[in-house]
Amino acid sequence: MLVVALALAAWPLVFRQGYALTLATRTLTLIVFVLSYHLLYGRTGLLSFGHALYFGAGAFCAAHALNAWGARGLPVTLLPMLGGAGGALVAALPGWINARRGGLAFAMISLGLAELALAAAPMLPALFGGEAGIATNRVTGPRWFDNWLGIDYASGTQVYELVLAWTLASAGAMAMLSRTPLGCMALAVRDNAERASFLGADPRTVRWRMLILAGFFAGVAGALSTIQYEVATVEALGRVQSAAPLVAAVIGGPQSFGGAIAGAVVYELAAGGMSSLTPAWPFYLGCLFVLVMLVAPRGLAGLWETRLPKQSITTWIASLIAAGGLVTVVELAYLYSGSGQASVLAQWLGLPGREHSAGAWGLGLLTLVGGAALCRLAVRPNRTVAELPA
Repeated sequence: MLVVALALAAWPLVFRQGYALTLATRTLTLIVFVLSYHLLYGRTGLLSFGHALYFGAGAFCAAHALNAWGARGLPVTLLPMLGGAGGALVAALPGWINARRGGLAFAMISLGLAELALAAAPMLPALFGGEAGIATNRVTGPRWFDNWLGIDYASGTQVYELVLAWTLASAGAMAMLSRTPLGCMALAVRDNAERASFLGADPRTVRWRMLILAGFFAGVAGALSTIQYEVATVEALGRVQSAAPLVAAVIGGPQSFGGAIAGAVVYELAAGGMSSLTPAWPFYLGCLFVLVMLVAPRGLAGLWETRLPKQSITTWIASLIAAGGLVTVVELAYLYSGSGQASVLAQWLGLPGREHSAGAWGLGLLTLVGGAALCRLAVRPNRTVAELPA
C-alpha cells in the first residue's frame, strides 16, 4: 500500500496536466465511491440500486456551501467533510425504515428513493439547478486554511493532490472501520442476521449505522467530484451513477477491500480510457461483468482461487482468440450501424471499411466461434470412467 501511495503521489510529476491527470483524479474519486458501496454491499450484505442518492447529496451540499460561504473564507480543503455530512444525513433520515430488512426489500426501497430524488429534481430548480445544475468556483475568495497550506486549487495538479489526500484518508478510515466491533457485527449480520440477533446484536441498528457511514463516504466522493468539475448536476443522482459502484464492486470483488479498488480502476479505465477508442466500450464492460459473474464470482481479487488460472496455457490462448474475434465482430457491427467511420480501435486493428469487410466478418466470426469452442474444451473438467455415458 505504501508503494501504491508513493506512485500516486508521484503521478503529477509525470503528467502535470492533460487528460491523464483528469482521468487519475476521476479514478480516485470513484475509488472512494466504490469503497463506500463496499461497506454497504460487501461488508453488510445490503444490495443497493440507489447509492447515487448519497453521492448526489454530497455533490449538491458541496456546491451550495461553496457558493454561499466560499467568498467568506470556507476552505475548499475541508469541503468534502460537508459533502460527507450531507450524504450521511440523507442516508440517516429514511435509513431507519429502509434498514429494517435486507435482501430484495432493501434493494427495491433504495431504488425507489433514488428515483424519487431524480423525479423531484426538475420540480426544485433552486435546490438542483435544473438541467444546468449548480455551478461553483473553487478559486473565489480568500480562504485562511487553504492559504495557510499554500494552495489555491487553480490547477489540476492541486486538485489531484486534494483528491488523493482525501482518498487515502477515506480508504484508511474505511479499512480501520472494518476491524471495529461494528464492522465485525456487520459481517455477522451479512452472513446470518438471525444468529447475530441471538448474540445480542440488533440487525436493524447495525444496518442503519453502516448505511450512514456508507452515505458519509459516498458524500465525500460527491464533494470531490464537485470540486474537480466545479458543477453539480442531476446526473449525480442518475441510474448510471448508481450502477457504477455496483458494476465496479462485482468486477473487482464485492467482499474484498482491494477488489473494490481494482474494480474502480477497471471501470474508470473503460469509461474514461476506452470511450475515446471505441463507442462500444459499454458492451465490452458488460461482457467483462458477465464473464466475471460466470467464471469468478468473487471478482478479480478472487480470480486466483478459481479453477481457470490453474488450467494450461491453452485456456488463455483460446480466450484471447475468442476475445479477438468478439472485438472484430463488434467493431464491424458499430461500423455498419454508425456513420460509416471506423473507431480508433478498429483503425488500430486494421479493420477494413464497409466495402471490403466481407472477409473481416467471416474471419471474426470464425475466430470467435473457434476460440470459444477451444476455451470450452480447455476448461471442461475431466470426467472419470464411471461418469462417461454408457
